[in-house]
Amino acid sequence: MKKLLALFLTMVILLSAASINTFALFDEVSDEFLAAVRVEYGNESIQKNEIMIYYLKELSQGKFVTKYAVSGYFYTCDMVDISVGKYVISTSRPEPVIYSDGTMYDIVNAYEQGIINDDDLYTMSEFEELHMVSSKITGALSDKLKRYEKDEYINVRFEVQGSDYTLSDIDKNWVSDLGSATKKLDEHYESLHQKLVNEVLKDIDYIERAHNNGISVIAVKHNDIFTVVQSDFVTELDYVSEIHMKYIDTYKPKFKEYVYDEKCWQYDESGNLSYALINAHSITGSTAEAGFRFGDIIVESPAIYSNFTYGYGIYDFGMDKFYDVYDLKDCADKYYRLESSLAFYSRAKEAGDINNDGALTVLDATMIQRHLAKLDVIRTVEFVSHDGKYVSNIADTDKNGTVTVLDATVIQKKIAKYI
Repeated sequence: MKKLLALFLTMVILLSAASINTFALFDEVSDEFLAAVRVEYGNESIQKNEIMIYYLKELSQGKFVTKYAVSGYFYTCDMVDISVGKYVISTSRPEPVIYSDGTMYDIVNAYEQGIINDDDLYTMSEFEELHMVSSKITGALSDKLKRYEKDEYINVRFEVQGSDYTLSDIDKNWVSDLGSATKKLDEHYESLHQKLVNEVLKDIDYIERAHNNGISVIAVKHNDIFTVVQSDFVTELDYVSEIHMKYIDTYKPKFKEYVYDEKCWQYDESGNLSYALINAHSITGSTAEAGFRFGDIIVESPAIYSNFTYGYGIYDFGMDKFYDVYDLKDCADKYYRLESSLAFYSRAKEAGDINNDGALTVLDATMIQRHLAKLDVIRTVEFVSHDGKYVSNIADTDKNGTVTVLDATVIQKKIAKYI
């Protein structure tokens, strides 16, 4: 195995070297650049024709950002994120570096030592060769920027200076006059939105989507994101998917007061996009340890929420409509693999998993048999619905309303299929 691994690595290096020799830009490898590379690699034998320069972009007189490779050296193919100043650079290896006054500098070190400054970083952010975004841009939005065309609109969630204000920030005596303080806070939030659209987006094409609670969702073009992010007023930009936007339009949630996460997109048996499983709910709900049965699983929740009762719902692509998973409990097989997807993401229990070890085993069947023979007692046998009624027994695998030896038989049959 070690010999095979060594042979593989040798082939990778040789192929890398061949590629570099074939495409090397010899005319850009000056004597000074060669000297800097030799120092950086600690190898005085490196020659110009062994250096491949991917790009050499000038920042100012005698100062460049460059990415290059040297024949005979192995570079891993993983992607890395470099956080520098207010930016994040996503790059494959070898990483870009700063070349200044005949010396190579790691980009972070160059910034910390004052070799490059914020103006240089801004210049770098406009180079097409670099995938470089402001650290104000979340990872989700950064990922989408790689996939969208330059003139496409993207739904962006804006946080700005003052978005995090609360009642106490507006009025220290808010407790004594809650109504007045709430009105002042709402006026403050509205002023933030107006400043965003009237000043930051003044010369930019945009589409207003929704705003409340100090947060604005506005569709702006891919190219313009790199302009608005330069504003000191803007503190964070996040991505809002089209389904998420539909959720906002449908349920009108208060920003900062709900969670939303698209867990998975599922295709049907014919290969058509069927539904998206979504975990979404307000951050507050009616506290209630409750659960319901969906097919052969029991979905539980620490609270009961509006919109999606137990925190999970789906978006049906064909119907262009949201459904609460709880409302689908009597037709669990309507959507392909919904039960298995829901079980995985909600960490649901499987009916019959009496000892709660995450799997159906012969031990579960034995526990039912011992329970029926009055040799043992199944402690946690029931789950409660949000309406306060005892809905079912976890041991009632055949769903006939009572626990019998047939439930142990169902478990044994399922185990046989697994085997």
